[in-house]
Amino acid sequence: MNAVAEVFTKGREEPLRTGSVKSNMGHGEPASALSAIIKVCVAMECEILPPNLHYKIPNPDIPALLDGHLKVKLATD
Repeated sequence: MNAVAEVFTKGREEPLRTGSVKSNMGHGEPASALSAIIKVCVAMECEILPPNLHYKIPNPDIPALLDGHLKVKLATD
């Protein structure tokens, strides 16, 4: 996430929205990459970013979440 923030948030006025497949599907070890690709395809097709479920506290090891450069998509957004 730090690398994503470093590359994609420079010069942005609004935070970069981010999400995770794990919060929607659980652990998908054997098909984790395929799950992520499917989520991206559905998001692009429907022109929405599916929300993350159960996200409450940002990881302190990801400064971009704390300083507002990255924002996790929630169901309430």
